[in-house]
Amino acid sequence: MLLKLLREKKLLEKYKGKFKVVPEASLNKLGEVVLEKRVKKYVTDTGKVIWVVVGKERDYYVKPNEYCTCRDFFLNVVIRKKRKWCYHMLAVEVAIDLGFFEEIKLSEDELLAVAEEWMKV
Repeated sequence: MLLKLLREKKLLEKYKGKFKVVPEASLNKLGEVVLEKRVKKYVTDTGKVIWVVVGKERDYYVKPNEYCTCRDFFLNVVIRKKRKWCYHMLAVEVAIDLGFFEEIKLSEDELLAVAEEWMKV
């Protein structure tokens, strides 16, 4: 379903190379995350933007094209250098391109209260 959507939006070529190095099981999870709108864009009253992917066991903080708090990022991107991204990072990128994310507005204080979950390692 996700590939069909990307093809319709003429975005498939943009992601083909990135999708090739991500395990098939992770691609399936990526599709679920995007289509179920489990990518969240938190926007504070001061304009700060935080991206989070809601996982089955926990939530992951994602800094697009730079960082993710998941184990796969640490092991396969940082340590093993197998690829430059995890599927959470790709999910945020795809969700932004498709507009498939939920935007949540909150205060700086509220952000601090919920950020503890995202920052678990």
